[in-house]
Amino acid sequence: MAKKKNFDDEYNQLFSKPARRKLFNGNTFLGRIINRQPGDRRIKTSWVIIVFLFAIILYFGRFYFYGWMQGSNGKSQDVLPLKVADVRQNGAINLSKPLVATLDNHVFKFNRGYQLAILGDSEIQLNSKELSVLPTKDEFVYDKNVASITFNKNEVGEVDGELSISGNLIKSESDYVDNSKTDFSKAYPQKDIDGIKQGYIINYSDDKGSIFTTIKQYYIFSDGTGITIIIDSNDEKEISDQTSLKDIKDKYSKDFNFLAKHFKLEKQT
Repeated sequence: MAKKKNFDDEYNQLFSKPARRKLFNGNTFLGRIINRQPGDRRIKTSWVIIVFLFAIILYFGRFYFYGWMQGSNGKSQDVLPLKVADVRQNGAINLSKPLVATLDNHVFKFNRGYQLAILGDSEIQLNSKELSVLPTKDEFVYDKNVASITFNKNEVGEVDGELSISGNLIKSESDYVDNSKTDFSKAYPQKDIDGIKQGYIINYSDDKGSIFTTIKQYYIFSDGTGITIIIDSNDEKEISDQTSLKDIKDKYSKDFNFLAKHFKLEKQT
């Protein structure tokens, strides 16, 4: 005579928990992780490892993607014009002594014994609360745009200017150049002024007949910190990286006259 089932037996049979199905082969690494029981403490360590490896892939993958976006096919490259021109700092670097600028009645005074006077009828808008940067030996350096200068255009062809400072101007001055075109970025060093390296940088781009030319005048102090005056020309004169500075000055005479007229670096008295 069969044994009569009690209520508990019938309940367990009706509502018994089905066996846990294995989603992956338990012999693989991923299978061992996923098929573990929820209470297995080792699953936490396994997931930490997966997240860590995924983070590494993302970190290094972004550099590959960035290089591809910038033209890994060789059409564009990052140019450091001052390095190419073999401009070098001529003094020691004190990493704890920042380059500091203060604005006093249209004169930027630097704690390096020099000041930059802004001449003419102009308005100066400061773009940063802190007009200072620390000297640096880092490989990748960015300059700081500290001021936009708007001049009352009493003369045709005059443009506005910008002022930037850098903790290492030789490394921070860079530009992407499209090698498939006649674009270029080139430095034209001039004679030092009391140990201060100075000169011009020309950034030139010709986009299907539309020419964009940026002219920069730079000053580099002995510790590598420096200042740059930046103007975008309104003229569209064709030049190349083989054009001499004299010929560039002739073609863009309004812009070079503008720089000489409105910006003057001088010793502090």
